[in-house]
Amino acid sequence: MADGIKQDLSDDSIGAISTGDYSPITINVTNNKSEIDSLLKPLLIEMVDSVKTSYRNRATELPPDIEEKIDYNKVKIFKDDLRDAMNYVIIIDEMIENLNREDDDAADSILWSINQRYRDIKKELFLENSIDPSDHNQAIQCINSHADIIINAVKDSIQKDIPSVEGKKIEIVRFCILLIVCYGFITCNILERPIS
Repeated sequence: MADGIKQDLSDDSIGAISTGDYSPITINVTNNKSEIDSLLKPLLIEMVDSVKTSYRNRATELPPDIEEKIDYNKVKIFKDDLRDAMNYVIIIDEMIENLNREDDDAADSILWSINQRYRDIKKELFLENSIDPSDHNQAIQCINSHADIIINAVKDSIQKDIPSVEGKKIEIVRFCILLIVCYGFITCNILERPIS
């Protein structure tokens, strides 16, 4: 959980109050937690099931501060969405923890799936802009100038692959997709990890 965030999860409600740099932000999603859970789990299971390659034993580092990553990658349009979604990352953390109890590779498969979407989009971007990926400065400059386009493309890719959402509120669907994108962003599976 991010510094300066107070969270409250009751049986079917979620609330978050930011007490950090961008305060005060108060967000309440009431009477929708069960709907979010019922959609988020199949979305994540679909990502696990679609991954046949083991992503186990990859090097793991603590994720950078979200503000540091937003600044490093020059995210502009999606920065507020990512900040807001950070308040609810506990939902996806709990869901992935539960899925990991059923399948040891669930979390790794989800992260691999998110990262593959990002890498495919990044390759297309490099091809379209004649970027040599071995030129780190040129590659980062291209990613920085297209960060919001990349995030949107990953979001659209996830949305295309979701199981049937018939009967689900579109706001809940969009929220769940945003949670997955935020999770991918903060775990450095979408855009680049800041270099210290």
